[in-house]
Amino acid sequence: MKLKAISGQNFRNYQSFLWEPADWLNVLVGDNAQGKTNLLEAIHVLATGKSWRTRRDLELIGKGESHMWLSAQVANRYTTSKIDFRLTPQKQIAVNGKAVRRQIDLLGKFLVVTFTPENLALVKGSPQIRRRFLDLCLVQMSESYRTNLVQYNKALKQRNSLLKSGMAHPSLLNPWSEQMVNFGVRLMIERYKALEELGRLAAEYQQQLSGQVESLSIVYEPAVPLPKERTARAWGREFRERLEELLPQERLRGLTLTGPQRDDFALVLNGADLKLYGSQGQMRTTSLALHLAALEFLEQQLGERPLLLLDDVLSELDEKRRERLFSLLEESTQTILTTTGADLWVKKEDNCWRIVSGTISRL
Repeated sequence: MKLKAISGQNFRNYQSFLWEPADWLNVLVGDNAQGKTNLLEAIHVLATGKSWRTRRDLELIGKGESHMWLSAQVANRYTTSKIDFRLTPQKQIAVNGKAVRRQIDLLGKFLVVTFTPENLALVKGSPQIRRRFLDLCLVQMSESYRTNLVQYNKALKQRNSLLKSGMAHPSLLNPWSEQMVNFGVRLMIERYKALEELGRLAAEYQQQLSGQVESLSIVYEPAVPLPKERTARAWGREFRERLEELLPQERLRGLTLTGPQRDDFALVLNGADLKLYGSQGQMRTTSLALHLAALEFLEQQLGERPLLLLDDVLSELDEKRRERLFSLLEESTQTILTTTGADLWVKKEDNCWRIVSGTISRL
């Protein structure tokens, strides 16, 4: 999958722009606060329908403006599609001119894996951040996962509403609890399988990035324990038992206390919990290995290699790890990388671009 062109108006500090990136490596060079990250953000918004930097869409509109739009031409091995994103200030998303009603329905149309400095939180942050990373992988590749996630969250919201209002009688709770079990087990099974493959791939990338000295493993930590009998029925039975066991506490707190919304996964490096014992460099390398693993995982599942966005990844890597990273970036991977420096491991100078005050020009 390739981004052939992106254009926009009144997006962040870009008044108006049109950019046609190369099919392999593109390096965006510029000082801080010039718009390098904003350009990556624009691509991410077109792929996912939202920014990773803010929950308030209106912050994407340039200062003093009342509206903004972004548009992209995206090619896969079969066809080219046009994706449009507008804030007027209401959000409007369209693919090939057809309106996309729900943001989640956009996912999978334009595959992107995004690495930013904030991704260090993937290692040392809250379980919610790791769930979000895993969910974004799965919703981009699986329509069934998207459906199950939407339906599970609807049932969870209704159950929490009853618990919070004090109307937690079994006759009212049970229908929503049963929906949570049915959809939740499907989510956990897909997460379990995905983490097995992501763990294998990430371990390989960790070895390569570290020069064969770091061994990584991923351990799924579901809120509903994985049963000894590895079947959906057994996991569903375990889920129901946990809901029944925790109901007195849930009534007091007005909140569902178990289920996929509380899942996590542990990152173990050389036999130790990375979050507790890893260095900053090891954490950053692991986060990068996870994103490279997600890239390959999505290609395996969909037959299309996603676009890779790397924001300021070089500043925290030593020279050897930089060299290893560039050796891993296959020519089949369209990559867009930002940096403040010009001492890059770049093979083609015409793939370098300078960003100054929201304008794009060749370096």
